[in-house]
Amino acid sequence: MEKNRKVPVAERICRGLELLRSEEAGIDKETRQKMETILYALAVKLLDAKVLEQVKEKMGMTLLGEMLVEDGMQKGRLEGRLEGRREGRLEGLREGMLYTLVSQVRKKLPRGYSKEQIADLLEEDIQTVEKICRTVSAHPEKDDQGICQLLMESEKIDV
Repeated sequence: MEKNRKVPVAERICRGLELLRSEEAGIDKETRQKMETILYALAVKLLDAKVLEQVKEKMGMTLLGEMLVEDGMQKGRLEGRLEGRREGRLEGLREGMLYTLVSQVRKKLPRGYSKEQIADLLEEDIQTVEKICRTVSAHPEKDDQGICQLLMESEKIDV
């Protein structure tokens, strides 16, 4: 590369990301995460939408990119549930309550709580907790939202 050539900001940001990810850099995970955050902030501040779109693919492969995507998905799910509640739709409210219950049950299962203990802790009837536990057991690949959808589709549970 010639010395007098001015390197575009987008290219500098991409090179920075490559350097952060390289093993030769010897940067620990926490420091790399902080530095990626700074590069992300610079990209948003300095690049127009078209160029930022081109850099997005490189950003998406970083730990920060993965975290941002996951945060966005969680925020979207929460906003969807809240929107259902705000609009007064019984289905949205029911799904939100069921989602919370499924999430709480799934957090207690790996901690060794029995179904009876979980029902008692959550002040929920044992039949509901058992149905959730059976569905979780039958579909270990599903997350809380997936379990909630299965339960609602099959009408196995009434919250």
